[in-house]
Parts: sequence; C-alpha cells; structure tokens
Amino acid sequence: MLDDIETTTESKKANCNTSTNTNRVRKEATKFLKLLEDVEQEVYPGCKKFSTLSFIVQLLNIKCHFGLSAKAIDTLLSSTRK
Repeated sequence: MLDDIETTTESKKANCNTSTNTNRVRKEATKFLKLLEDVEQEVYPGCKKFSTLSFIVQLLNIKCHFGLSAKAIDTLLSSTRK
C-alpha cells in the first residue's frame, strides 16, 4: 500500500513537471517566433536598412559601448517619436 502511495505521488510530480515543462517550452517557442517576425518587420514603412530586430540589436550595442543607462535610451526613443 505504501508503494502505491509513493508511485501515485511520483506520478503526480512527473505530470506536474511535464505540464510545467510544456508550458515553458510553449512560452520559449512563442518568444522565438516573435523574434523571427521581428527579423522581417521594417522599423517603419519603407525602411530597408534595418529590421525591428537589427535596430534593437544595434541600439543595445550602442547602449553597452557608451555605457548609456536604460533611462537615457528611453529618453532618446521618446524624443524621436514626437
């Protein structure tokens, strides 16, 4: 009888872990698919030089190279939208 309880408990844990892993894999797959879309997405209509992803990567590179804060980047981006 104790073996049955242990087996049932282990089975429930395995099912929980499988469910958790499946959800995690789905979330990661969704993120990856979004990146693939961003590779094709123009930053603005007619922009052929940068995709959304390449623009973000370039901006991150500049941020890191010059030691800019996240607030500086936010300010830069918000001032360009006006």
